[in-house]
Amino acid sequence: MDEIKALVGKIKDMPKDELIKAIPDMIEKAKGVGFLNVAKEVPEMTEVIRDKMAEFDVDEALNLMKQFMPVMFDAMKDFAETNEDLQEELEDTEDVAVSMVVEDADFAMTFIIKDGKFEYALKQVDDADLVMKMSKDVMANMMSGEGDPMQAYMSGDIKAEGNLAKAMALRSIFEIMGDEFGFSLMG
Repeated sequence: MDEIKALVGKIKDMPKDELIKAIPDMIEKAKGVGFLNVAKEVPEMTEVIRDKMAEFDVDEALNLMKQFMPVMFDAMKDFAETNEDLQEELEDTEDVAVSMVVEDADFAMTFIIKDGKFEYALKQVDDADLVMKMSKDVMANMMSGEGDPMQAYMSGDIKAEGNLAKAMALRSIFEIMGDEFGFSLMG
């Protein structure tokens, strides 16, 4: 854990060419000790990665997200299995699948609540209740913290197909997870 803390500190001041190598290395180290543990011990890691992502061009940022998202989602699953407040919210939530699709890149992810459990898929699922489509620029802005999902939807930068009301039921789940991991998905 000390190695990860030191790396997070170094990353804050690294130039972009060194970051391309350092962030994947940090992600691998975090995966090795468990990202949920890292989120608790080094809470600024998610914020540092998000802030540094703004320095990358869109394709570089998406490539890093493809590496980072499975680690983050696995940690979210672990957290969902151990946090009583989140378990209660999940049990009270109707089954729902929300896909986020980047139309001009090979990138999609789906949040799934099924039978009171949190799942994910790193693809668009066929039976998603809601599909949110956006450009890679919009996705990169959201992941770097520069964009707001709700504002992007209201301005037409995110197109929603399906049951938006059903997906809004995820707000409390994402708020609990966001508080733990230092992100906001619903604006």
